[in-house]
Amino acid sequence: MLKRPTATGSLEEDIVQRAYSITSSPNRDHIELTIKCEKPYGYIRPGANKADGFAAYFFEQIKIGDKLQVKLNPNKDHFLSRIAGMEKNIAYWSGANGAESARGLIQYMEDTKDPEFNVTLFYSNPRLYASEVQHNNTVNIIYYDWLINRAKNMENLKVVFTFTREKELEVFSDHPRIIFRSGRFFSNPDGREERTLKISQGK
Repeated sequence: MLKRPTATGSLEEDIVQRAYSITSSPNRDHIELTIKCEKPYGYIRPGANKADGFAAYFFEQIKIGDKLQVKLNPNKDHFLSRIAGMEKNIAYWSGANGAESARGLIQYMEDTKDPEFNVTLFYSNPRLYASEVQHNNTVNIIYYDWLINRAKNMENLKVVFTFTREKELEVFSDHPRIIFRSGRFFSNPDGREERTLKISQGK
């Protein structure tokens, strides 16, 4: 049961269900999830006059030792079942808060230690930094430090950070497996035309 406020100042208590991608390798003993606090505590949705956020209230009310009911989606296989044993060279494109499965894949690479397994992760976020006023200009990228550390230590992993709303980037990397790109598109090798990854496939 999760308690959330209404515009009148009262609290609503209800059972809440959420679907999450597994963040960890299926070879490991513990299942990891990543839950981003997407809305602030006390946020009231206009029109409904009640809170529709989940994470802020979940983090406030959950504590070590509490039990949650968890079930797998019977209609979906873990995405790694489509990769393991089939593909060795993978280009993986992930949005801002959709990198959970990518993290599971990287952990799986660590577990299997297959030298022929190569992954290039294109990790797209709107901006590198969060609001200077609210977040003290901190990096606002899920797994940012973790990914940089893994790319430096895993020769079969390359991470390309792309920032769609940044015109210029003041950050750079001199490591061959860590790349920073600004803007929404990639240029042709001759630099004359910008294309999305989908359009430039096979070109």
